[in-house]
Amino acid sequence: MPIYGIDLGTTYSAIAMLGANNLPEVIENFADGSSKIASVVYFPKDGYPIVGGQAKDRAEHEPERVAEYVMSYIERSDSIICSFDGVDYDAVKILSLILKRIKLYAAEQDHEVKDVIVTCPVNFGLEGKIAIKQASELAGLNVL
Repeated sequence: MPIYGIDLGTTYSAIAMLGANNLPEVIENFADGSSKIASVVYFPKDGYPIVGGQAKDRAEHEPERVAEYVMSYIERSDSIICSFDGVDYDAVKILSLILKRIKLYAAEQDHEVKDVIVTCPVNFGLEGKIAIKQASELAGLNVL
């Protein structure tokens, strides 16, 4: 089973794997028409959270229902950063939603993403690294 690399970013995220001739290949996000996905989550009043470009578009019209720039809160993973419809979300929960969406769009292209390496900003301490691992595990990923 291949190992995937996820660049979990503050504004955009992406997933890649080693392809032909051991060269990295980014898995396209066809829903957003891009090689990346916006690290933004929109919480509609009814229904499941929406991640990516559609969520980013909603930020202009309903900023109070959007979570973005979540990576800047990750080292405070024990604190609630937003609440929607009576549900509290910390950075770990929100990042797990972004990672689930990345996993889903890769699966839509016949990639079974399980084992991953997730980037972590160089200035993150141990708490931030643990939080990213927790978010990955919540998304059903095995961090190597």
